Amino acid sequence: MRTKLSRKLIATAVAVLTVLNYMIIPVSAAEGDMTWEDIRTAVNSATGATTITLTNDIDVAIDEEVIEIGGGKKITLDLNGKTIRRISDSANHTNEGFFDVIDSNTEFTLKDSSGSDSGKLTGAYAENSTACIYVGENAKFIMDGGTISDNTAYTGDGAAVYIYRSGSFTMNGGIIENNNALRVNNNNGRGAAVYMYSYYGTGGTFIMNGGTISNNGGDSTYAGGAVYVNSYCTFTMNDGTISGNTATQGGGVFIADSTSAVMNLKGGNIIGNTGSGVYIASRNSKLNVGGNKVITVTGNKDSSGNESNVYFYNVRDNSTRTTLITVNSAIQSGSQIGIRLNNTTYTNVTTTSGYNNYNRGIDPNTIFIDDCGTYYIDLTGNEVHYRRCNPHNWGQATYDWFEEDGEWKCTATRVCSRNATHIETETVVAALQVSTPATCEGTGAATATATFTNAAFTRQTKNVVLSALGHNWMTFNYVWAEDYSSCTATAICDRDHSHTITETVDSTFVTTEEATCTEPGVKTYSVDFTNEAFEDQTMPVVIPALGHNWGAPTYEWTQDGEDWKCTASRVCANNASHVETETVIAAHETTTDATCEGTGTETYTAEFTNTAFATQTKEIEIAATGHAWGAPTYNWEQDGEDWKCTATRVCANDASHVDTETVTATHETTTDATCEGTG
Repeated sequence: MRTKLSRKLIATAVAVLTVLNYMIIPVSAAEGDMTWEDIRTAVNSATGATTITLTNDIDVAIDEEVIEIGGGKKITLDLNGKTIRRISDSANHTNEGFFDVIDSNTEFTLKDSSGSDSGKLTGAYAENSTACIYVGENAKFIMDGGTISDNTAYTGDGAAVYIYRSGSFTMNGGIIENNNALRVNNNNGRGAAVYMYSYYGTGGTFIMNGGTISNNGGDSTYAGGAVYVNSYCTFTMNDGTISGNTATQGGGVFIADSTSAVMNLKGGNIIGNTGSGVYIASRNSKLNVGGNKVITVTGNKDSSGNESNVYFYNVRDNSTRTTLITVNSAIQSGSQIGIRLNNTTYTNVTTTSGYNNYNRGIDPNTIFIDDCGTYYIDLTGNEVHYRRCNPHNWGQATYDWFEEDGEWKCTATRVCSRNATHIETETVVAALQVSTPATCEGTGAATATATFTNAAFTRQTKNVVLSALGHNWMTFNYVWAEDYSSCTATAICDRDHSHTITETVDSTFVTTEEATCTEPGVKTYSVDFTNEAFEDQTMPVVIPALGHNWGAPTYEWTQDGEDWKCTASRVCANNASHVETETVIAAHETTTDATCEGTGTETYTAEFTNTAFATQTKEIEIAATGHAWGAPTYNWEQDGEDWKCTATRVCANDASHVDTETVTATHETTTDATCEGTG
């Protein structure tokens, strides 16, 4: 469903925007992310100048086919800060690149409107094919921005850009970095960044107006870590930078063994490459120098680490070849070009053709540098010559005295008048004949004699002042005041024991460990001496334990069955968690007996083993015992006509306690009396 909708929208956009010769692939939320096939469809559908702007990163599967751009189309891909990544690696090779630009008058432009060159074509690990961009016959590739990085041509050439026959590549900006062409079984491994192929007298063109080609190639790249210029091919460098690239031959640029392999060096920087900055493989290859920009070819090394900026492989002494370098325009002030020949024993090599035509009055030594260390640069007639210093034309030796690490030294130097970079130098430690020894604080005097192994340098003498020895302080002693309020440091000079120093400094202190009631603390005293001879001192001092600060004891009585207990407690004022406590069962005695009707008293006494606690007493009231009444007795007495009854009971506890009550009895006749019988 997504593919159908995408194609429908793209077709609509093409129909509308082709009128303006401009197209951007539309991507709606309904479609989802832009895909590799969306780009292919846009390219195939384009009829005019078309710009395709990425809206998202795209991963390209290992087997998704390369996009061909042909038919005279003019396609611009705006990376827009996004990345197209081929999903492949050393274990999973692809046989596809990203873009093949084919057919005459076809143009493909790469740009990045993000302005940071953060958009990338990356990740292709191709075997026997172009990893990234292939430029066919009479087709054009233009790079205005973006980055081509981390692509690999395995057993191949031109991991980033491969220019076939009459194809052309113009680099105005952007970055080509970290690409590699691997030589396998002595096959290929050329032009890790840019490779130019020729066939039957037809070669490609590479024009570099700006941008950076850096850190491409490696130990497995055979030639042209950045650029490989093949037969019938032309590389014109107007500006930009080629740096940090590596190859066995031509870490920066390799110019093949052919009369028609040409490099026009008009400006820019070729710096810091390994395997030489520019490697000229044949005396028939052409290097044309001069233009509107400063040229810098310095800081490049060969594979052995020797300075090798422009390296001429096949040069002959008093060469029949007319020139190494053709100067076809003025070389701008500030330009520097190092030159290394394949042999360091030639006596005379004609270096330029046309030098004075454009640079008359300019000393070639300000432009050209001898990388070999055995030649001097000479302007003979109208041309620059490399001549071997054999022998050197040494100038007068100069001698420089200096004191270092307590020794007097002399450096002898002589410079070749033919090449100021040819210098002989020797530094020796002078022998001293002391006339006045130096002391700790006073200078001495001596005669220094420098004897050189190089016979060209004569023995030199110099009356020198021996620096004061300075004190050699030893036997340090540090004494603290009894109360640690200060510390006195002393030292004795090992050279003269009469030389002493002393310093007393008041101390400061910090409590590094607080004392507690039961544990000692630590107070650390410190002194900082102003005299650097003395080391700062510290002294830890023990703070005695504080001891408890007990508060007044408290006492609490509690009843436990028939017993009374008393608990004594006291709390430390320093730390409330420190508590002493003791509980005892109180002894008791009856001090007042209880009676039947009166209470008694019992006194409890608590005595503690901890002498901090005082003996405590507590009186307890004994309840009255109450009467223990015996059985009542009753006594009847007649009182006239009445009968009375008296009830009596006696307390068993106290016989004097008698409870009595007399009442008049009521009566009724229960049996009437008769004449003869009682009732």
